Amino acid sequence: MYGDFGAKLVQDAKRSRNLKKTLQNNKNVTDMGTKYGLVEYPKDLIEQIIDETSHLGAKADHINQLFETNSSNNLNDKISKCQYFTTILSIHRNKRCLLGYHNYRRENIDEFVWQNLTSIADIDISGLSEKLDMNEKEYLRDYQAIIDDYSSNFPELEIKHKGDYGLEPPKDLYVEVRVLKDGGMVQTEYGVFNLIKDSQIFMRKSDAEALLQQGYLQIIKN
Repeated sequence: MYGDFGAKLVQDAKRSRNLKKTLQNNKNVTDMGTKYGLVEYPKDLIEQIIDETSHLGAKADHINQLFETNSSNNLNDKISKCQYFTTILSIHRNKRCLLGYHNYRRENIDEFVWQNLTSIADIDISGLSEKLDMNEKEYLRDYQAIIDDYSSNFPELEIKHKGDYGLEPPKDLYVEVRVLKDGGMVQTEYGVFNLIKDSQIFMRKSDAEALLQQGYLQIIKN
């Protein structure tokens, strides 16, 4: 049935998104692809959707030609109009499924880059790369290069040290955090903190950002 392949693609995206949420705070996950909601690129399924869309396009053109050669207003003409309408809807739905799926993967690639700005060169991304197609690998390299170039022009913003935390406007000057692992004494601009696992600290958000990025702290949400 037309649209089944597109529906399957959307379901795959939903499953990977749910798995990503489940593993979000799991520090033992080593598979970068799974951690960032990027399953193996479904090349065969996407090609099936493209082939189906091309077939629907040819079908729509054929029906349109019938309209041009037959201007009568009989029952068959009404049926053809209905077929043309449903065919066009199916084409648009397939396109939306493809665009939505690829945009979902792009957002996850962006998130990976922003959350690993300071350590991306040291991270084994083989588990991530093998799940990306050729165009996505090129996008990952180009996007990282753009951020590197931008951050080098504005060193005072410390973009590489803040990562995606630097993209969010501050709502509070201070945050309450939980220490996830021992880190010893840490000197910040506004004081010294002893990072003891499972302890809680109330500190300036600007002091916490680097430690959040490194995985030492977790913000306690009210």
